[in-house]
Amino acid sequence: MSIARATAVSLMMTAAVGCASLSGSREGKSTVGPVASQTPSPQNLISFVNSNAARVEAVEATDLALEVKAGSQGGGLSGTLYCEKPKNFRLRAKAVGKPVADFGSNSNEFWYWVSQDNPPYLYHCNYNDLARGDVNLPFPFQPDWVLECLGMASLNAPADNFRVERKGDKFELSEKATSSTGKPVTKVTVFRAGTTYGSEPQIKEHRLLDDRGQVVAIAEVMSVKRDTGVGATVPSHVVLKWPQQKLEMELKLNGMRVYPTTAITQRNPDIFRRESLRDLPSYDLARRSLDGQPSGMQRTGAFAP
Repeated sequence: MSIARATAVSLMMTAAVGCASLSGSREGKSTVGPVASQTPSPQNLISFVNSNAARVEAVEATDLALEVKAGSQGGGLSGTLYCEKPKNFRLRAKAVGKPVADFGSNSNEFWYWVSQDNPPYLYHCNYNDLARGDVNLPFPFQPDWVLECLGMASLNAPADNFRVERKGDKFELSEKATSSTGKPVTKVTVFRAGTTYGSEPQIKEHRLLDDRGQVVAIAEVMSVKRDTGVGATVPSHVVLKWPQQKLEMELKLNGMRVYPTTAITQRNPDIFRRESLRDLPSYDLARRSLDGQPSGMQRTGAFAP
């Protein structure tokens, strides 16, 4: 796999689905609880996640650093990121100062453009079409999981879907869930027991498993920032891995601002709209055709549906 393709696939896995609630503010402390003889209940850990996520509504990053690895190959990008709950997202990436990718999402659809794709169409898909399960995508697609990894999504499934296991000095919260394409998955959130300080994360890792128990993706939280302004602890350094694709992406989020309101849309309502790229030829992944042409056309290029 070329590094150009790896970069595009990795970004799509992340960017087409949600946003990162991050900031660079003053530090404090956060705790799930001390190491104890009894394992906490699922509700204790769910409340910890939800209380933190409820404090963040929108985030922007003006200095995003991405390092992508595909096997032994690797490459870096810079970029900007804007997002708001629940699905508003925009990521623009550059290499050596030139635009190379644009990814976005709103409540209705997601889209992506990669300069080195052949042809370099603006690919898009409606979420209702995606939910039917017959849209062939070049990457695993699980929006809620990515949001959880980056500290913004709440856990709202029925209590019976969750269970907790203690493994050494860590607690693993497992959730039986359904993917956006209708397939059963398991999401695992790994908490460090006891009190954490400074940049040490309380939530250390997230894992996404398929219906056979095989690992689809892993998110390792390397460090966090503690924002006393909004009262949230948010990731500042995350490594995302997709073992089956042999892909890895490291995100270092600098120049971040976090908001308790939809400040980004209020300031720039067009940023989460695909129409801002109207000059590019658009391809509908569900219809498998260019917009304005009969459906079912054969698509060519690096990411065949």
